[in-house]
Amino acid sequence: MKKASIHLACPRCGRMYVVAASPVAAHGEGGGAPTELTCEGCGFSLQFFGRSPDPSQPVGRCAVCGKREFYVQKDFNRRLGVALVVISGLLALLVMIVRGHIQGLIVLGLVTVVDAVIFALCPEVTVCYLCHSIYRGYPRDPTHRPFYQGNEERFKRVRQDWFEGLENDQ
Repeated sequence: MKKASIHLACPRCGRMYVVAASPVAAHGEGGGAPTELTCEGCGFSLQFFGRSPDPSQPVGRCAVCGKREFYVQKDFNRRLGVALVVISGLLALLVMIVRGHIQGLIVLGLVTVVDAVIFALCPEVTVCYLCHSIYRGYPRDPTHRPFYQGNEERFKRVRQDWFEGLENDQ
């Protein structure tokens, strides 16, 4: 199992940070994850809402913003995924031009099988709807569903208010 960590972006400048989670931090026995993060890029200071979630338990409350609404997604680099789709499409088109339509369709079929295998093997991560913090290495909570655009639309205004509150605290 992957070591549990929280990946978050500075709300002001977007610089990415990784905070390791540990059972010690989760149970409040001292040590472990920090309670505050100061961005090296812009100097923004972000107070964490609480202790890091216990890595042996599903995430129930976001340590960054305190919200309890999450979604799950596959832990796969989106840029790499788009690049693979473009390259696969171009390769299939090239095969169709050079060898024929049937061989091009076979290439597309093989790419689909490879994609399904990659999808099945990729672990899932839990993502907070409000602050977009990513929780890697935590068990999945069965109540967390895949991304839903309606929730994202609802959180847009809440996210703006949350950030303005953070800015006012600076």
